[in-house]
Amino acid sequence: MNSPRQQEFGSGFLYQFTNRVYWLIILNLWFVIANSPLLFILLVLEPSLSNISLYYLASIPFGPALAALLYSTLKYIQENEESPTRDFIHAYKVNFKDTLKFWVPIVTFLSISIVNLQYLSQQPSTMNEMMSLALLILLFFLFLITIQLFIINAKFSFKTKDLFKLAMYSSFKQLKITTGNAAILFLFWVLLASTSDFLYLFLGSLLAYLLMLNSRKLLRSIENEFCQTNT
Repeated sequence: MNSPRQQEFGSGFLYQFTNRVYWLIILNLWFVIANSPLLFILLVLEPSLSNISLYYLASIPFGPALAALLYSTLKYIQENEESPTRDFIHAYKVNFKDTLKFWVPIVTFLSISIVNLQYLSQQPSTMNEMMSLALLILLFFLFLITIQLFIINAKFSFKTKDLFKLAMYSSFKQLKITTGNAAILFLFWVLLASTSDFLYLFLGSLLAYLLMLNSRKLLRSIENEFCQTNT
């Protein structure tokens, strides 16, 4: 029988905190490894439009890596199971193809939009300015929907078409959660912009943890209304 001192150590704040930090570090390490092509391109090449095809190809593995990160984070939040390596590798393998089905079209559209924005900025006119503004607004909504896509995909399995529909529907129905997730991402972007992009190497899992904590109500709502969970 465990003594009170042993029980206190095993369930105390310091023990739980160090376990959580360990889990975040290990999970973030796998996320960085899975994104090594993109990180290499970011370190080696200048952010130039002439390199956009390389950025496009290097960005494709980011989708499955993010999906695995969010899945592992959600599992830890729900089950408090500390198996970051096993969970990440399992999620990466299982969800790889399904994630690419919606991630590749998004990255393709984003790449084309960047080229178009560059062209419109080089040909200044009232019409081009209006088209640029419309495209930026469209990209903003795509950004919000993409967040929902990854969060929903972390827990549920849908056909790609249904996943897009549900992401758009839930983005507006759960507007408070959508806004909260956007605010979390914006604050992290400000942090990276004001300090160093290298923080990306250390804060990915923390960002995922905050997003999934904020999205618990959204996932419960979807589970009750539409589907069965993967787990």
